[in-house]
Amino acid sequence: MHIYNMHYTSISIASSQNGPVMPRIEANRTALVTAAANGIGRACAIAVARTGRDMILFDLEPEGLEATRQCVAEAGVVVEAHVVDCTRMGEVEAALGGRAVDILVNAVGSSARERSCRFEDSTPELWRFVHEVSLVSAMACTRAVISGMKGRGWGRIVSLASDAALRPTVMMAEYAAAKAGVIGFTRALASEYGADGITANVIAPGLIRTRALDNIAPSVLEASFVGTPLARVGEPEEVAHAVTFLIDEMAGYITGQTIAVNGGRTYL
Repeated sequence: MHIYNMHYTSISIASSQNGPVMPRIEANRTALVTAAANGIGRACAIAVARTGRDMILFDLEPEGLEATRQCVAEAGVVVEAHVVDCTRMGEVEAALGGRAVDILVNAVGSSARERSCRFEDSTPELWRFVHEVSLVSAMACTRAVISGMKGRGWGRIVSLASDAALRPTVMMAEYAAAKAGVIGFTRALASEYGADGITANVIAPGLIRTRALDNIAPSVLEASFVGTPLARVGEPEEVAHAVTFLIDEMAGYITGQTIAVNGGRTYL
């Protein structure tokens, strides 16, 4: 017991004299944000830029992408934007051109809500579309950057899923399956690359004020608030705030986790 107390005291003194051991904070990290033209992706791009990271932006919509690029440039960081289909790894790699990416925010996704139907009426074409956009895009972009992260011994990967993967609603079986896949994929990354200094986490938004809400009838939207403590629609910036938390150097002991930004609709 006496030896244990001496050992404990020596550690405490060392800590008070030298300060706790913290991760080394590095400057000049470069971040890639996908689906940056609008909605959550755009909010994430702007929020990450405000932390001082140089930025690479991907999206398929040229006009929205350029608008985001201009907003990001106002943060005083280096920014480039590319029209890219993130489901195609060759396009992703060509757009990157070998540039190092330290932070990846996978924000591409689609529920194909305009084609929502009961599973018995769904088609393999719909399954493949939602799977490609909502899961394969995250896998392709991650595959394009993770070797570089591993070589540098540091990386942050944050992927956007949905609370549909946690509390599925009717007529969205294919979307729930794809976004659940994002969570499983992220957990696998966390296990495989943690020793390489790479963290991988998921943000699972609930109902957020984006273009997707335009396809939801007001009565359906109001009904969705039943059982949701905050009883309101979330803002894209609230999701982006969670992303900037997870990419910070001081979040380096958080990996493999899913954070639901959904007003309390689901508890993890």
